[in-house]
Amino acid sequence: MSLNHFWTIACLWTLGCAEMDMMMAGEAGYDADTAANFDESDSINAQTLRLDIRPGGDLDLEPQSFPLTDEDVAADLLVELSPSISMNGIVTGFDATPYASPTVPGNDEIPVQSRIHARIPGTIANNSTTSQAEDGVYELTIPAGSGYQLAVVPIDPAALPFGVWTDETLKDSQQADFALGYGFPVYGVVQQTNDVRLPSAGQLYLVDPATGFEGARTETGANGHYMLRAYPGEYTLVFEGDEASYLPRIETTVVVEDEYGARQDIDVGMVSPVEVSGRVLGADGNGVKDAIVRFTSLELTEAHGQATVETETDQSGLFSRPLLPGRWYAEFIPPFESDGSNSPESMQIEVAGTQSMGLGDIYLSERVLLEGYVVGPSGEPTANVGINITERGFNDYSYSTTTNGDGFFSVEVPDVAIRVSLQPAVANLAITHYEFSDPNVIPAQLELSEGVLIAGTLATPEGSASYTLIEVRDQEDTLYGATLTDQDGYFEMRVTGQ
Repeated sequence: MSLNHFWTIACLWTLGCAEMDMMMAGEAGYDADTAANFDESDSINAQTLRLDIRPGGDLDLEPQSFPLTDEDVAADLLVELSPSISMNGIVTGFDATPYASPTVPGNDEIPVQSRIHARIPGTIANNSTTSQAEDGVYELTIPAGSGYQLAVVPIDPAALPFGVWTDETLKDSQQADFALGYGFPVYGVVQQTNDVRLPSAGQLYLVDPATGFEGARTETGANGHYMLRAYPGEYTLVFEGDEASYLPRIETTVVVEDEYGARQDIDVGMVSPVEVSGRVLGADGNGVKDAIVRFTSLELTEAHGQATVETETDQSGLFSRPLLPGRWYAEFIPPFESDGSNSPESMQIEVAGTQSMGLGDIYLSERVLLEGYVVGPSGEPTANVGINITERGFNDYSYSTTTNGDGFFSVEVPDVAIRVSLQPAVANLAITHYEFSDPNVIPAQLELSEGVLIAGTLATPEGSASYTLIEVRDQEDTLYGATLTDQDGYFEMRVTGQ
């Protein structure tokens, strides 16, 4: 659906639809679909990279991204930034107090406090705001562009549908009033296989499967009943507990077709928790306070779905948390300390159908000494290289150091799989990444790559973009290059996909 002209969604049963009225606030005069185009070819890597632009200083522009393909590299790019535009308006919805049935709303259309999201997937063009509770008014600033995903999610009142729009082109400031209406009911009961109530309340919400936007949440009632509101369409219905709960997460597809909505009962299986306890000890044999203990189910034997349960140790390193019978992956993560001595540990455990189960003492292993030299492409030692070491898994903690004048570095790191990122202090070398499943087998020398040159000029609708931060990242946000433009908007950096 287009947002570039005045329009209103029409439907046979008006209260079940969202209305979104757009009034253009200016004439289109700038092409925001500019991408970085390359004239000469070279290979970066078999992956897609992007230029992330983060304007600052006197530039009244929003962060935005431009694609870089792995087939094309050049030294004469012209990257044109999109101007900032404003979306503003009012969010309303119907009083969610039914008179006679779940399909009949109250009489009054009221202001709705809601969260308004606008993003271009796979980029840093991503912003959101909250409409005011008293009058539903909001204002959101974004870069002009195409391929936008929009979402309006009610907060108060929450018993309203959420709206999602995709592949929208927004090139000019405009007024956008969102009328959420009342939607249709999505309802049912959540209970165990034997029709027994759940031992504690859970929460439910709908997810738009195309975008991942989540609607407002509701809790199960005393008898396990719930109700949500939605527009016609297909959704993923999610039931789950909080991080401290042992209730499983269950996802179900639900289709809303008409004013009768959709009934979806959820069978969680049998919920018979087992109290699992233990103690986390450091390499020195002392209890580790505030260690994260995270359990992720691999297979539940009596309940359906999947569960993740998290807790922390007390002063003595003790923990206790109820888990459902089944096979679990357990992680024991010490609190972050740049100069600490402990490494995280993991194990698989089998929880049986008894009332309690003790894991005993879990000892964390010592960190390992990571040392070596960083050299350039010709084997010369390279000084002042920033080294960032990131855990792969667990909590992705990072540790850093810098090479000395001889290119030597030394740092203690956890004894787990790691990523090592080398960031040179000179412009003729590229940020270089290495992956190691075992930090004990890292070679004595790590070589920096020359990479390939990416250079050009960054421009705005008013002229050059001076002293603006430019980064090259992949879809996992791994950094491959960073620089500042000069006074005339010129930039250059070397990038490698290694």
